[in-house]
Amino acid sequence: MYKLNLETKTKEQELIKEYLQNNVSEIIADKINNGVKITKDNKMLINKKDLVGFMKYATEEARKQAEKGSTSACIHSDIVFGWAMHYFEEDSIEGTLYNEDGTEYKVAIKTTQKLTTKTEPKKEPSKQATLFDFMLNGNKEEIDDCEKNEGQKEISQNTQKTQEKSEKTAKISEYYEKYHEQELSYPNIVVLIRMGDFYEAYNENAEKIANILDLVLTSKDVGLDSKVKLAGFPYHVKDDYCNRLSEQYDIMILENGTQNFIKKKQLELEQTKTFDKYTLKTIASLLDGKVVIK
Repeated sequence: MYKLNLETKTKEQELIKEYLQNNVSEIIADKINNGVKITKDNKMLINKKDLVGFMKYATEEARKQAEKGSTSACIHSDIVFGWAMHYFEEDSIEGTLYNEDGTEYKVAIKTTQKLTTKTEPKKEPSKQATLFDFMLNGNKEEIDDCEKNEGQKEISQNTQKTQEKSEKTAKISEYYEKYHEQELSYPNIVVLIRMGDFYEAYNENAEKIANILDLVLTSKDVGLDSKVKLAGFPYHVKDDYCNRLSEQYDIMILENGTQNFIKKKQLELEQTKTFDKYTLKTIASLLDGKVVIK
């Protein structure tokens, strides 16, 4: 259990704080108590979150569920606790930003300066030279220079596009590349990846686990042009949630550089005519002790 520097003002906030203190890891506790350093507007800032900010975040998540077609405003406490873990664990979610000296960071308002334009006297248009004029005046070099400049401009544009493409590729998160490789290799398996205190799924896998486990489907920036679909759950409910998922899918879990598989449950049992004590005991355990012998 970790002591968290979170101020509570309501009974609901006290419940959230109590849950966090009993379930967060040392990493998340440090994020809550000391904040996380981020770079914004070319400045090093400290991102700190509180329960007031979380309540706003939870309200927004509940609104998203309502838009999905929910007919009730009731939300299970496990889901809200999951939101809390995600809110304080995810670095991309901003709370209150502070400068390194402890003062609150405020975005500077840019003032636009009115520019005065100087009117140049209108020049008389010069007569356009013909190819015959160039030949007479010995100005063939100007044509060559023009073509040379156009060629250099095209090379510069191609180089810039190549650099932009390389920068774009470099921005894609390494963990997502590994995840995406596995989900393409195993399209019929639900792929999960351990991220801090959470197990996360992306894209179609996120939709699958969100529907089965009644999770909020959100999104995450992984360095692509647009955010990817995301759904996840805290590590301490892994066994329960994976047990529910395995009723419909095989599961692959990426964790600490390893791949662990959980096979889909076999719901149908083969009929046997002869039962010994061991067979009967095994079937009883599979059927939660409910055995009917005819």
